[in-house]
Amino acid sequence: MAQELHWFDRPRFWTEARRVLRPHGVIAVWCYELQQVSPEIDAVINRFYHVTVGPYWTPDRKLVEDGYRSIEFPFAEFAPPAFSMAAKWTLEHQVGYLGTWSAVGKYRKERGVDPVELVRPELERVWGDQMRRVEWPLSVRAGRA
Repeated sequence: MAQELHWFDRPRFWTEARRVLRPHGVIAVWCYELQQVSPEIDAVINRFYHVTVGPYWTPDRKLVEDGYRSIEFPFAEFAPPAFSMAAKWTLEHQVGYLGTWSAVGKYRKERGVDPVELVRPELERVWGDQMRRVEWPLSVRAGRA
């Protein structure tokens, strides 16, 4: 399960997961951390995430920020290997991705302004006209039934 556990009725989900898992079957839940590109770009994205749209994240977002570590996990947990996901992006990919954030949608709705367009000039300056490697470290919790 990826990046959505914080939206679920977890007691109900855990019950269903136990029902469908084979004996000693593995369950893994994961979420991705804030992306990493370069120190200059990361600073812009971090400020946008925490300051510009920070107040518009739902309280459940904290569960993602802590890598689901504060969520009950009623399975025999074990440490999985480290994972990350990565992509090669242009500035347009990056801008499009920011537009998908739920906090950005809430900001737009409440303020009538697109916060991505507010950060775009600074992103253009630090991104340049090139493809860049974007990486998201993954937080994974794994366990056996």
